[in-house]
Amino acid sequence: MRLFNCSILAFLLFLLFPLHILGQQSNTVSVVYLKNGSIIRGTILEMIPDSVIKIQTSDQNIFTYKHSEITKIASERLTSGPASMYSNVPNSGPGFWPPAPGKAVIYFVSLNPLCPPYEFFHNDQYVGGIDKMHYMRYECDPGEQLLWSSSMTRDFLPALLKEGDTYIVIVDGAVGLKKTISRLTPINVDDKVFTASVAMVNKTEPLITDVSKIIRKREKLKDFVDKNLNKYETEWKESKRYNQLTPEMAIPEEVLY
Repeated sequence: MRLFNCSILAFLLFLLFPLHILGQQSNTVSVVYLKNGSIIRGTILEMIPDSVIKIQTSDQNIFTYKHSEITKIASERLTSGPASMYSNVPNSGPGFWPPAPGKAVIYFVSLNPLCPPYEFFHNDQYVGGIDKMHYMRYECDPGEQLLWSSSMTRDFLPALLKEGDTYIVIVDGAVGLKKTISRLTPINVDDKVFTASVAMVNKTEPLITDVSKIIRKREKLKDFVDKNLNKYETEWKESKRYNQLTPEMAIPEEVLY
């Protein structure tokens, strides 16, 4: 009986310890990786082994996931800037913030007051959207990535990102023969719109797409995403000329922070 009680105590400590570490420390955030590719960051409210997990994000939404939907659960140390509670959702706050350890960060900026709404995708996942005179902050893994947008047309931005770097991409459209063509254009400190882009980020808060909307959009746009990625791989990648986002386009830290 004594051995049994010790085993029960050890099991309870095993359950409580991760919850304390993942959800209670002020300098860490819990991260839930789902099998559908979503990454949810927040505070774990409840964890039932082999059953469900309940997590609250920074926008106070509460999500419940079955054990069978989850790939893994981890924790991340927060940076001194806004903490991302979802893969692309930082807390609101103006200014440039360094990416979290092991990540790169991209600022998608619209300076055109007539710019139509844009929706952004990273590989096969919807990650958020903006409209005229706004910007979005997006963190992702370094290395080769495919970023793209959907507005009046689709535009793709193949990227090779370096860990710890910050990039700025201008979101705008060019007038074509029959329609406005959406464009994603990386810039550096020598571009004439660089000063205006930095001023916007430093003075205004980023547009943040609600976590629940991102999840709904990913499900709703799945066929749309598959169709456009297939067109890109089989046709557009070779027949169209796309901008490239490379490590040389990173903005020096001393200029931003």
